[in-house]
Amino acid sequence: MLDECRSFGLMSGHKLVVLDAAEQLVNESTRPMLDRYAEQPAEGATLVLRAETWRPGNLDKKVALVGAVVKCEPPREDQAARWAELRAKKTHGATLEADASRMLVDYFGPDLGRLDSELGKLAVAASAAGGTITTALIERMCRSSRPFDPWSVQGEVLSPSVERAVSAVRRRVAETHKDQSVPVSIALVQLAAKLHGVAAGVHAGENPEKLAKTYKLWGESKSAIQSAARSLGPDRARALFRRALDVDQGLKQGLGRADRSLEVLAAEIAQAMRETL
Repeated sequence: MLDECRSFGLMSGHKLVVLDAAEQLVNESTRPMLDRYAEQPAEGATLVLRAETWRPGNLDKKVALVGAVVKCEPPREDQAARWAELRAKKTHGATLEADASRMLVDYFGPDLGRLDSELGKLAVAASAAGGTITTALIERMCRSSRPFDPWSVQGEVLSPSVERAVSAVRRRVAETHKDQSVPVSIALVQLAAKLHGVAAGVHAGENPEKLAKTYKLWGESKSAIQSAARSLGPDRARALFRRALDVDQGLKQGLGRADRSLEVLAAEIAQAMRETL
């Protein structure tokens, strides 16, 4: 790597040498060599060390004298949404509605480069409609590139709002590639199975932490599902699980419209949660 930095470029006067996973290279045996290079870097090259994790040390101080140590983190989703609104207006001459900015980030994540690319296309399309980018325009023109996240449906369905539950299922079914209903159906069956298992376990006096490990509950979903399961109780949770299995089986047999069946199932789970309040 250092030889590459020091050698002359054949095609250009300055080279950019990028090393990924640099944390695997920088250790006790290699730090002295890197320290010496940082003291006298090659004038014809820029060396970029990119790392997932980094332990600050003397190398950082020496790099800071001739270059920069930059902590690169993606923005939070709310920050990305605000950035998209400003970017749409200043760069693309369009107005991005607040709901539309959140939907755009929901579709593509907080990757600013990807968001800017999508904003450019949407701004052109919006120019014929007063220059405003709406959720309807995004739904018509964009397809989500994000991997399907089951909790994005499950979390909404656990809320005591039937409207939110149905909207979440409708949105996810519309944006999921290939078989549009399969991942949403799996997510709802998994949710019902976890509710049933946790509710039965709590009723039997099992340790909540052990139940969380058994049913792979972590993060935000852990407390939400545990609370919902306790509120429902084992009998009602069992009934919802059976209902979810029936709907999933019906979809596999080609019975009815998949989107409507899943919306009804989501509404039933949300209604059950509302009735526990």
